[in-house]
Amino acid sequence: MDRFPPRSTLPRTIEIEKLAGLGTTWYERGFGYWVRRVVLVLVWLLVLALVGSLLWGFFGAIRESSVTAFRIALGVEIVWSLGVMVFLGVQVARHWNKPRLARQKPISRRQYTLIRYASLLGIVFLLIGSLLMVGLYVMMLLLAFLPETIWERPARLRMAELLQSRGT
Repeated sequence: MDRFPPRSTLPRTIEIEKLAGLGTTWYERGFGYWVRRVVLVLVWLLVLALVGSLLWGFFGAIRESSVTAFRIALGVEIVWSLGVMVFLGVQVARHWNKPRLARQKPISRRQYTLIRYASLLGIVFLLIGSLLMVGLYVMMLLLAFLPETIWERPARLRMAELLQSRGT
């Protein structure tokens, strides 16, 4: 983890990037930062509890009707969740030390329309298949326990790069 100079000693030309959920507290990692990190973990625990209770009811209803269907549904849930967790784990590991994602060229109107419809389809899939995505919620909870969040790490790398280029 990089140690940055105090905020007050930064040149005026350097702005601290605001991150979703963390604001600029990630820079100095004071009390406010740790409060936000604890709240993040508590939110993911709440989401996981809600999804877990939905799954409990869903699988309970299936088990009452057919033990075979229950085993199949449970197997699909476990395989899907493990697949999601492995995929996300690999993506985080691949991009952990990258300060920024590759810049993309502007998209055309046709590409924008396709992306829009694909996003709507993704939302429908997410709503219908949310019970099959407990692995996503488990992984997000586990990622909340990392020393740096997945959103904070690229910002820290960019700041270190910027400070190094300015000789600070």
